Amino acid sequence: QKSQRFENFDRARSETMASAACELLAWAEAFREGETESGFCLSSPLYGCGKSHLMVAACHVLLNRGVAVRVTTMAELLDAMRREFADKTGATVGNALRGAATIPVLAIDDFGAERIPEGE
Repeated sequence: QKSQRFENFDRARSETMASAACELLAWAEAFREGETESGFCLSSPLYGCGKSHLMVAACHVLLNRGVAVRVTTMAELLDAMRREFADKTGATVGNALRGAATIPVLAIDDFGAERIPEGE
């Protein structure tokens, strides 16, 4: 994923994603830990349009600026919650997500792509 940068994102592929790349780069460059209140969400029903590439590119910008970032998937977060709640009394979502909640930037890939088994 080291190669996923804004500089090598194919902006000719989609005008919408090219615009998103500009907005996300501006957000990552302006991010101030403890001051920036809003996050950034890239959403598209299309597979392979560049959402993950742009997410990783933004994380590179933030890391180069010294901002701590955690990259995960929604499936991994759900697994952490399942482990926390498995056979535990007093389990909380806060405990399950404690590590993720302490990072200034949490980048969640494949949000909405996770599969939730029937009955959960």
